Amino acid sequence: MHRCMLFAVTLLILPAAAVSQSAPSASTDSQTLQALLAEIRQLRLELRSAAVAAQRAQILIYRVQAQQAVVTRLSQRVDNDRSRLTQNQSEQKRSHPRLSTWRSCEITKAKLNARKSKPTASWRQ
Repeated sequence: MHRCMLFAVTLLILPAAAVSQSAPSASTDSQTLQALLAEIRQLRLELRSAAVAAQRAQILIYRVQAQQAVVTRLSQRVDNDRSRLTQNQSEQKRSHPRLSTWRSCEITKAKLNARKSKPTASWRQ
């Protein structure tokens, strides 16, 4: 019984709504068309600004990538230089005792040569 009543009410309401929608006035059509055109223009403007923003973002990404490459290359150079510095320091520590010994020998040789070249007091007389 409820189904029949619902069906009957539906049949009465739907045709009335269809008739009211099928005969809109010309001013309503014009207003709707103007509103749609305004919305399309606004969407185009937003699309253009989004495209410009995307291009700017892409440019910034490329710049950051280039800077990152420079930073990476410089970091590698710093690491290499630190490694060479460490090697040089360790080599210096290893050669320091030899250098001290060599200097001592050179000083001793110089003293001996100085003594040999000096005339003694007994020889002059």
